[in-house]
Formats: sequence, structure tokens, C-alpha cells
Amino acid sequence: MYNPHVNRSKVLLSKLWKLIPTALRWRAMWAVSPRFIVGVAGIVLNEQGEVLLAHHVYRGKNAWGPPGGIVHYREGLCEALYREILEETCLHVEVGPLLQVGTGERWPHVTFQFLCTVEGAPQPRVSGELFEAGFYPPDALPCTLEPVQASALEYALKLYARPEQPAATRIVEAE
Repeated sequence: MYNPHVNRSKVLLSKLWKLIPTALRWRAMWAVSPRFIVGVAGIVLNEQGEVLLAHHVYRGKNAWGPPGGIVHYREGLCEALYREILEETCLHVEVGPLLQVGTGERWPHVTFQFLCTVEGAPQPRVSGELFEAGFYPPDALPCTLEPVQASALEYALKLYARPEQPAATRIVEAE
């Protein structure tokens, strides 16, 4: 059926595109798409409401922050976060709701920040990736967090104070 509002060249391109095998279409899209590093971070709270912060060896000027790292190929977000926190601090955490998703301004990355909890008051052990790590009261942090991390912590503390309140993921754009 003829529709005068449909651009004929778009229809032709669509038909040609669909003739290309799926694997080749995916490779073509991969070749022209931007690349992002996918990271995860955990706002880890203990039963006293203290937050786990780490002084990272490999970070630049803002070396203090929540534990986390890069998601490996074919690894789930929660699985990656659990692994990163265990590798960095030897703590077993429960990965909870997704707090926010943020993008970076300095390099192309997307970071998924989750609320995590630990039972009791375990003390983290420092790995080769950290200078130090510990639980701190939210009003006595050892550093000033980056704005994205500070907003995730603020939201995590609200959720932790009211566990019956459902979490709503927030998207945070780099400024």
C-alpha cells in the first residue's frame, strides 16, 4: 500500500539492511558505535549506618570513594560489584537496589551505583588496590566525596532509614 509520507529511500535502505546477515549487522553497528567502560560502585552501609569508604591506589585526585570497579565481559552488574568489594576489602556484602546511574565527563564510562549492606560491624581488610578502608559515620567522612558519589550516599541513607520505601533509580548526567 502506498503511503506518500514514507520516504522511499528509507524503505529501500531498510530492506537492504535486513538482507545483511544478523552477525554482520551487529559487527557494523559495533564498528561505528561509541565505546564505554562499564563500572559499578557500592554505597556499603553497616548495621550502625556507617558508610564504607576506601582510599584507592589507582585513582587520581579523588582517591577516596566507595568500593567498586570495572565490569568484566559477560559479568552481571551485581556479580561484578560483589566481586570488586570482596577483592578490595574481603567483605561479603548483600547487593541491594540500584541507586543511580552516572556518566563521566573526563572519559567515556557509565557507572551503576548500588546500595549494599553488611551484617554486624566487620572491619575491611586492605588489598593491593587500596591504601586504607573503613566504615565512617556519614557526618564524619575522611574526605569530600565527588558530587555524584555524595548524592548516591545521601539517597542510600534515606533508603536505609526507611527500608519500606521502594527505591527509584536516578540518572545522573556529568556536569
